[in-house]
Amino acid sequence: MRCYPRLIAALTVALLLVAGCGSDEPSGTDDTETTSEVTTTSAEAGAVEACGLLTEDDVAPLVGAGSQPESSQASPDSGSDTCSWRQADAPPDEEAKLLTLTVGDASTYAELKASQPEATAVTGVGTEAFSAVGSTGPLVVATDGDHTFQVQLAGGTDTDIPALEGLVKTAMSNLDSPEPVNNPDE
Repeated sequence: MRCYPRLIAALTVALLLVAGCGSDEPSGTDDTETTSEVTTTSAEAGAVEACGLLTEDDVAPLVGAGSQPESSQASPDSGSDTCSWRQADAPPDEEAKLLTLTVGDASTYAELKASQPEATAVTGVGTEAFSAVGSTGPLVVATDGDHTFQVQLAGGTDTDIPALEGLVKTAMSNLDSPEPVNNPDE
């Protein structure tokens, strides 16, 4: 498998930004409120809860039945939120696939695209989109003009890209729905 150093660097930076930024709220507080468009946190008005955009049925074709959202990691500095689903039925001798959905500000799309010189343009997903395959697996990044959606399947292959495109479309569609489709905090 060919290694894409720029892809690895970009994904590492993105993951570090998401993992390194935590909430300053005490652990016992609940600052979640539901708006008429999407679930947001009061500390990050306008931010999207990524876990509320996909259901177990949506992710099952890639990570198997029974996979629940593991976490919702908000990054106030970048205005993004990431949700992960780990393969529930991975064979003991194989590493489980990990699906992540990150939703952020539309401005991050240009940065992500610039970091992917090997990217392939994708049509029919948002206003602009691309796919790429790196050392950890395939990803699809798209924008709807207001948000950037990034879906990656660690442990996946290029044959998973059409399914990832479908997940981005579903997340975009669910963002426009009045209620989140999945709330892992309930």
